[in-house]
Amino acid sequence: MFNRSLANMLKGYLTRVRKPLNCDKDRDLEHIDKVYRRYLAGYEGDEWEAFHRVHAQYVYQNKNLYFFSQVFLKNILGFILMPVLMLKILMGFIKLKGKKAKKTKVDGIKLLDISERETPLELCNFNIVILKERNYYLSIKEIIYLVYGLTRAGCWYPEVFFKVIHHVSSISYALSKYSPDFFLFFNEYSCTNSVITHYLKKKHILSINAMHGDKAYGGAGAFFVFDKFYIWHKWYEEYSRSVYAKIDEYIVYRPKRFMTLPCSESGNQLSIGFLFPGYKLERHDFSFLVECIRSLSKDYVICVRPHPRYVFIDEINEIKSINKNIKISNSQSEPFSIFLKDISLVVGYCSTTLIEAYESGRKVICVRDNLIDQIQKYHPYFRPDVIHAVELRNLSSVIRNHFED
Repeated sequence: MFNRSLANMLKGYLTRVRKPLNCDKDRDLEHIDKVYRRYLAGYEGDEWEAFHRVHAQYVYQNKNLYFFSQVFLKNILGFILMPVLMLKILMGFIKLKGKKAKKTKVDGIKLLDISERETPLELCNFNIVILKERNYYLSIKEIIYLVYGLTRAGCWYPEVFFKVIHHVSSISYALSKYSPDFFLFFNEYSCTNSVITHYLKKKHILSINAMHGDKAYGGAGAFFVFDKFYIWHKWYEEYSRSVYAKIDEYIVYRPKRFMTLPCSESGNQLSIGFLFPGYKLERHDFSFLVECIRSLSKDYVICVRPHPRYVFIDEINEIKSINKNIKISNSQSEPFSIFLKDISLVVGYCSTTLIEAYESGRKVICVRDNLIDQIQKYHPYFRPDVIHAVELRNLSSVIRNHFED
């Protein structure tokens, strides 16, 4: 609980002070190439390649962070929390020492079970154990191996040490109880995935990943490694290859949340769902959005849904104060499908949920900003002929024209 509270506080701080996102493809690929040449080139096929990939992905991920106010802070936290983690591993070691309990044979293990991280349909018939609570265990030999691998790759960041040992030790504990054929992950954004896949491969266990969210250049996904990768569209394979991901097999699938979802009979046909972005808006743009919602709330039912992880409390409260009839969706507990049931038009910025709304059969409008201008050039969903982008200053009139047609 202590670890999670600190992590949530840090996540909230980092969200507010991170550099503006930039999704320009050419710029991002140029940066990725530089990282590849410095941290990974020459080590592919090497026994320690996985650790070099951890280093490369971590460096790449921090491109949007300010060093002293963010990267340094995260590493201080990783250093502080390491003794707590080692204590938990020691407790797991004591708990399992001398015990040779019979392992339960299962098809797969899934570490989390939340709605957005759904199991691909073709895996649903397998016997998959869901581990909602994590315990930790690593042998001394394994700890030395992980530490040596990271230092050998020149990766001395305490945050990386903490994350790698944290994730591998939780998997190790699960393997003390179960004998799976595969692990199902949703963490292509985690810098630890290459070491986890390497760790499981040595135990002849498959590492399978299903897309956790949409992909665009300039994000955090690069250099990741899995045996199988479930993707929503063939384009994501092209993207993964271009960012030096190492995947044995790509499988295109359609998530259950992409199924067409009709409006409920009780739903208001004059209802608008606003998806607040997971990145901070410029004050000028936010003021425009507030005035747009203020104008529309006089004639339409408005429901605003914050990002489930990056919630800007002050901005959401300001929107809520516009009109007492404006509803705020609890995105951390209310499934997106429930939110959509009573919504006929969805308005938002570039996001996974906007794609989900489009695939669910809703009319969708994307607010035009620098990101959509960059992403439209290459993204299969945000092409102008798929999801319509509208200037913020014209948003209110476009929405009114939609309902009048």
